[in-house]
Amino acid sequence: MRTPCSPPRPSLDQPPWHWAERTSIVTVAAGMTRVPHSATTPFSVRGRCEVPRVKGRGLRAAGKAGNRRTGDPGSGRGGRFGLPSFVMSRRRTWLLFLLVVALRVVTQGWDSGLLTPHPDERQVAYVAEKATGWFGDPGFYAYGSLHFRLVRAVTAVEGLPRRYAGLLRGGRTLSLAASVLAILLGFVLARRAWGERTAALALVLAAFVPLDLQQSHYATVEAHHALWVAAALAALWWLARSAGWPAALGAGAAAGASLAVKVSSLGLVLPVAVALLIAARRRGALRAAALGAGLLAAALAAFWLGQPWAFRGGRPPLLALAGLLAATGLLIVARRTGTWTR
Repeated sequence: MRTPCSPPRPSLDQPPWHWAERTSIVTVAAGMTRVPHSATTPFSVRGRCEVPRVKGRGLRAAGKAGNRRTGDPGSGRGGRFGLPSFVMSRRRTWLLFLLVVALRVVTQGWDSGLLTPHPDERQVAYVAEKATGWFGDPGFYAYGSLHFRLVRAVTAVEGLPRRYAGLLRGGRTLSLAASVLAILLGFVLARRAWGERTAALALVLAAFVPLDLQQSHYATVEAHHALWVAAALAALWWLARSAGWPAALGAGAAAGASLAVKVSSLGLVLPVAVALLIAARRRGALRAAALGAGLLAAALAAFWLGQPWAFRGGRPPLLALAGLLAATGLLIVARRTGTWTR
């Protein structure tokens, strides 16, 4: 049974900091971080006076705790209409995300509908109609073949005929989904890196970007390409922070897929190098080199799957993949055995 109690006065044989460690420092810090009174008031448990503990990372977590029901001070205090701030934040995020989706779903017909498509849309539909086999050569080299394959796949999922009109609808659906997913990835990345407010600002700005709004209505490659680039950048951020294998393989796969959509993804070489340099500072040069070799192997495999005609006869680059995997294994062994110094 917990009952409020008065804190005992320290005896003379106790060191002067004994009580300060239990209450005074907590109380002063709580005042600085605006911890609710209910979270710092001493209470009696079996005749002993105790101070509540707040789960989390020390006093900072106590300041964030707040009183969810009454709206006491703390970063978790109630917001407008008496709702807790985390509820308001979640509602705001959902409303902004619905705004992003609504602006892209409305007028998917765009202009006069399918009667007046963008010139690039017509070209995409013509090429996608001829690209019947996954590993075949589409005969068009301005863009990568992964976009044409996925346009056909989305059209089939929608139950539309894989002819000109159906492929236009399927391509626009692909662009719509890719645009929304890319914005969602950007929101998640901004939230993890800079916090809730910056993520909300990113959603607001992304919702009204004219070029992205336009490309989300076209069956062209730009929105689809932006999704793979966003996925690669998110994985590279994760790689720089964790220096882990899932991040490296994910970044490589996303970068390879983006290159199979549009050749401008060669610019991802710079963020890849930066992420590996940061990983080297965190976990050592050998670890970063092994991660880099694994990343290249994943990128090469993804590029071959998305654009097999880039290789002779559509055959997989087994020799290059074997070399990269062997280099990855050797670097891992060297790091674990200490063969090379960092």
